[in-house]
Amino acid sequence: MKLSDLGERKLIERMGELLDIGDDAACIKIGDGFLVVSTDMIYRKTHILNEMSFAQAGHKIVSMCFSDIASMGAKPAGFLLSYGSADIDFADFDELIKGAKEQAERYGAGFIGGDTNETDELTLAGTALGFADKPVFRKGAKPGEVVGVTSDLGSAALGVKVLLEKMVPLSEIPADILQRTLDPEPRVREGILLGNYASAMMDISDSLAVSLHEIAERSRVRIEVRVENVPFSKSALELGDKFGIDILEQGLYGGGDYELLFTASEERWDELKDEFSRRDLVKVTKIGRVVEGSGASCVKDGKEFGIRREGYEHFR
Repeated sequence: MKLSDLGERKLIERMGELLDIGDDAACIKIGDGFLVVSTDMIYRKTHILNEMSFAQAGHKIVSMCFSDIASMGAKPAGFLLSYGSADIDFADFDELIKGAKEQAERYGAGFIGGDTNETDELTLAGTALGFADKPVFRKGAKPGEVVGVTSDLGSAALGVKVLLEKMVPLSEIPADILQRTLDPEPRVREGILLGNYASAMMDISDSLAVSLHEIAERSRVRIEVRVENVPFSKSALELGDKFGIDILEQGLYGGGDYELLFTASEERWDELKDEFSRRDLVKVTKIGRVVEGSGASCVKDGKEFGIRREGYEHFR
């Protein structure tokens, strides 16, 4: 049996039989708080587009790791990078390392070390450390609560599709879609604030669909999403319409959005939304509700249909 016969999620399930895992990051109790630790990896052939600069690759590995820290309601404190590549120009290596350092420091964390090795393709493995008084896990959602997301969805997957299929020149892709595709930002400040409101939370980089199922399964509830409430940017809607791309499919199953999916009390929603606005954070949108049952579904035009547990997955 090969790893491709199982896929990444089955591999993680197997690891879960041996280890206590199941959230975006690990939590270690220290004194009155928690040390929150996450690791992630990107590889030239699967994560780093040709249009991405070395600085953007450095930014991205930090953003991926910090998104996991943010999804736990934690504040990043440190970042380590293990670097591998062939014998490239030193200037490119230097640009990447400076990019990673800049991104870590942007969120108040130190770039505190790492390792280097020689590999056939550019490979980056990042480890992020953070602290939280009370981490937010994937389990904790309760019937009667609302389901929310930060910012807009689908832009990153749409951007990847447009670039890979060379639908338009790079210069004609809207700037906000390019930024989501090549240089995503983690929702660190938003995650820290949501730590005061969310009963369950995770990032949606693998896809909204996967994350909905993950929270539903871990919390032993069902999540219903109203299609008309799923937020998309004006640029994404226009670009999708131009090329006949189903933007809902991109938003549900595309992945690459380093946004946060969370559940919270209906009674505190207005307070939460006002606090986001007061602190000049990205918008939050109520996209559905938590009910009794299992799984995840969408409601469109009064009809309910199931959401496939589908998104980005390695070894597939």
